[in-house]
Amino acid sequence: MAIVNNPLLGEIRGKFGPGVFAQVNGKTVLRSRPVWTNKKVSPSMQAQRDAFEDAYPKVKAILNDPVKRAEYDAKCPPGYSLYHRVMKAVLTS
Repeated sequence: MAIVNNPLLGEIRGKFGPGVFAQVNGKTVLRSRPVWTNKKVSPSMQAQRDAFEDAYPKVKAILNDPVKRAEYDAKCPPGYSLYHRVMKAVLTS
């Protein structure tokens, strides 16, 4: 992933050749474009996708509730994403 630090370019977004410009943590980066495939999904992969689909509303509800959010925020070490910490807790429960 290449980081663009050129102030002359300003804000760049969209695709460029085999890459795509994106904003990550306030920086403009150039990363490879997603690769789509027509392969069949295995049963274990479908089970994982279903687990994420079921977990997302629960994670969103926790993050929107100030009390629950504060509980998870207290457990989350500095530098870690609160969203990922809550998603891990919901998926493993």
